[in-house]
Amino acid sequence: RTEGLETATLWSEQRWFGAHGVLSNTGIVRHSNSDSAQGYLRYDTAWSDTDTANATGWTVGDHITGALAWTTPVRLGGVQWSRNFAARPDLVTYPMPQFAGQAAVPSAVEVFVNGFRAGRQQVQPGPFTLGDLPAVSGAGTASVVTTDALGRQVVTTVPFYVSSQLLRPGLTDYALSIGALRRGYGLRSFGYGTPLATGVARRGLSDAVTVEAQAQAGRGLAVLGAGGLLRWGTMGVFNASLSHGRATGHNDLTADRPGGWQWSAGYQYLTPRGGITLLETRRGAGFGDAANHAADALQPTQRARQINASLVRGVGSLAAGWVDLRGAGMQRSRVAYASYSTPLGRDAFFSLTAGRTVETGETQVRAQLTYLLDPLLTAQAGLARLGRTAQGEVGLQRSLASDGGVGWHLGHTRSGSTGGSVGRNYRLASAQYQGRYGLVQGGLFGSSAGTTHWAGASGSIGLMDGYAFAANRVTDGFALVSTETPGVPITFNHQPAGTTDARGYLLVPNVPAYYPARYAIDPLSLPVDVHTPSLERRVAVARGRGTLVHLPVLRQRTATLTLVDEAGTPLPPGSSVLHEQGQVPTVVGWDGVVYLTALQPQNTLQARTPDGSACSAAFSEAEHAASSDLRVVCRTAGSPTEPAARPADGAARKGAP
Repeated sequence: RTEGLETATLWSEQRWFGAHGVLSNTGIVRHSNSDSAQGYLRYDTAWSDTDTANATGWTVGDHITGALAWTTPVRLGGVQWSRNFAARPDLVTYPMPQFAGQAAVPSAVEVFVNGFRAGRQQVQPGPFTLGDLPAVSGAGTASVVTTDALGRQVVTTVPFYVSSQLLRPGLTDYALSIGALRRGYGLRSFGYGTPLATGVARRGLSDAVTVEAQAQAGRGLAVLGAGGLLRWGTMGVFNASLSHGRATGHNDLTADRPGGWQWSAGYQYLTPRGGITLLETRRGAGFGDAANHAADALQPTQRARQINASLVRGVGSLAAGWVDLRGAGMQRSRVAYASYSTPLGRDAFFSLTAGRTVETGETQVRAQLTYLLDPLLTAQAGLARLGRTAQGEVGLQRSLASDGGVGWHLGHTRSGSTGGSVGRNYRLASAQYQGRYGLVQGGLFGSSAGTTHWAGASGSIGLMDGYAFAANRVTDGFALVSTETPGVPITFNHQPAGTTDARGYLLVPNVPAYYPARYAIDPLSLPVDVHTPSLERRVAVARGRGTLVHLPVLRQRTATLTLVDEAGTPLPPGSSVLHEQGQVPTVVGWDGVVYLTALQPQNTLQARTPDGSACSAAFSEAEHAASSDLRVVCRTAGSPTEPAARPADGAARKGAP
């Protein structure tokens, strides 16, 4: 709410998942006291399913088409079939270096990558190859150290270059879509244009070469392009592409143009000490593709040129770059920028950034100091200059803990012109609380000329395992932890996630998809009379779905009794006892005392004395509850079975006068 204008929105997602995929619908309800749009606006509705074994996926409904670095994705309503490498986090999709050698005798081989040991294994005499090394990126140096049984070492140093932009030989990445072009997204619930088919593909031909291709077809639309990436030894990766596109009849800017060309070229070289990236993309005046095919489409830039460089010096890092954009109307925008950042001790961090826009001659400089007061509390102070305007700002922020709680943010900014005009004050304050059932937050921001107040809440309502729950907002995958016992603390990837509710459930709302996450119980936080068959589990959840993590915490009903023979004499100490119902072994203590950890409604004991004689005894939970000193007779085979258990002499029976 600001200056009499009130706006309220409610974003929501409805999601159903099962063995055959995920069905999702998103949209927003809008209300305002102005003349702006009102009512419900739908965003996306789609069913999707992923085959994790083959790393492929289907989507039926609204989706974004696949794209390469030199293509532009669009929104479609239709069907998409694509590769989904994210479903296989164990799969390294780019070429990794392998190191080979030969050993004359059994030896130990160690590999050091950039000075850090990356692997060690024993090899037998003869040739050997080392693979499955930790993922690395950029240029580096590997040292292979071979040590034989006598301690003699042979060190071989090999330079390498690894790029995640490449595909391993034989791997293919693709996305094929067919449907209707989405129009007016975010403005209309149902706006679809002409039919359209698109496809992109990549394939690794070798460790150094990856080829790429794209195609688009529709009424008045035809696009075809090819490109590739080449790793030139250890000198970095080059990339290039060439496309021809024709889009007519649906856009006034391209209606009378026969088509045109688009090309791109680039280079990247990265090392642990820094790197450089060069990229240029140009489009001819007549080039058209699905991105500018519709009548209401925005026109892309005709030329984009970008240079980025970085350098690590000690504990600090320096970055600089240049961006040159030329729009469809020949407008040009050129920006140069640089930044430097470094830690100051263990708890402080300093950064300095600067930039200049060539067309306006405007220069921006900003310096910021961040100090960590504790793991959740951060203080910031900054100075900035934008042209003739200077400003200073201070802030104090407390972040939310991983298991919720209270967070807040306070900030104040004062700005003014260097010409001596009156300065302006800008303030902000916000607070948030995250509990078991969701997040609520609110705050204000603005200056003396006007202040905006805002408030919001987010959460989820779901049903799983017959359990209806309200919890924090579920963004991707989630896990429902069941312990069958209330008040049990749960950790998620070694961070506190909360405690189970009265029914023994806890929802972990934001779980990375396909990653085997760790859910665990801290045994030191549990009472002594419980049993935990498993203290932790590692479970992966598919994108958009939930999983049930069962970590039972069982309350143990213990029992202390006296085991005697048929003459009423306590069994000798050290006699072995087996509780048949729980299959829990124990021993007889002094005076025939036996301690059982898992009392059942009906209990049978098998005992064997040190001299080898065996006997059995039986009693019920009701008999144990009726006596404070239960004496159970352990009888040998063939003996009368009554009475099997009786209270000690003089002990009161429950309910007796």
